[in-house]
Amino acid sequence: LDTMFALQNTKLSRSTFLQKKILWLPFTTGTALYDLNLQIEDGDSKFSAMWQFNRSLFSYHTIESFRDTFIHIIEQSLGDSKKQIDYLTSMKTEGTKKLPEIEFDF
Repeated sequence: LDTMFALQNTKLSRSTFLQKKILWLPFTTGTALYDLNLQIEDGDSKFSAMWQFNRSLFSYHTIESFRDTFIHIIEQSLGDSKKQIDYLTSMKTEGTKKLPEIEFDF
């Protein structure tokens, strides 16, 4: 799988041009550039996330499950920063199926 997870923290969303806010929007081609692509933008007071995925590999429900699990992990880690990541990722988010373990190679 070709994947990309990126945090856009360039402060672009905090900038203006001709007195208008600048919006960061990735170029949309109608096809996924990566099999799974998560772009998170660090905005003024919140994070915004955009998922793109290869529909022949993932269903919308699977991506929703990824999203719910990711949010659950973030909420749990913010609630108790001493918990180990392994423990957080093994927790099942209520109402979703447990996701398979994913290995990352760099």
